[in-house]
Amino acid sequence: MGFASSFEAEVHVVHVSDHKGMEANIKFRGFCDLVQEHIKYPKLHFKHIKAERFSQGISQFLDEYPASLITITRYKKAFLRTVLWANKAQELTYHTTVPMLVQMPVPLPNG
Repeated sequence: MGFASSFEAEVHVVHVSDHKGMEANIKFRGFCDLVQEHIKYPKLHFKHIKAERFSQGISQFLDEYPASLITITRYKKAFLRTVLWANKAQELTYHTTVPMLVQMPVPLPNG
């Protein structure tokens, strides 16, 4: 959160999935609790959006919460999946004009 706190920025952690059943909500809430245990930042918010495509979900979010920067965590994929499907960062570049920072995941601090 160092980068965000330098600018006193609001940080919204957005998860987009194609379903919002009980199992998905439990996983999302568990993720939120885990992050909040390890990262103390007063302007940290979480949002779970149901959308068929990642880009649609992010567009929905940006309609409600205009942003000046999008940060995406990129995970490694299996080779076949990389060949057959565009990654979410590539997909999003076609659907938004908001600047985007793509980074590899950073482990949570031990606490």
